[in-house]
Amino acid sequence: MSVQFSDSLAKFLSALFTIGVAYGVGVVVALVVSTATSGGHFSPAVTIVHTLFNGFPPTKAIRLVKAKRRSESAELMYL
Repeated sequence: MSVQFSDSLAKFLSALFTIGVAYGVGVVVALVVSTATSGGHFSPAVTIVHTLFNGFPPTKAIRLVKAKRRSESAELMYL
């Protein structure tokens, strides 16, 4: 027994799949770009934990946290 989808449901599922793939590609690109610089630390909290427990260089961590905070402040100005 096979399930038949209506055209509108098939279009919806196709669009949903496309959105999911685009979101996944975006996350992968963000990881690839940021991993070379910071090891994939998107959040200052992750950077601080890696500094405390995994030997991430403290001077680099301070720069990354400051940069993240500045970018968050700049983003808030556009809201």
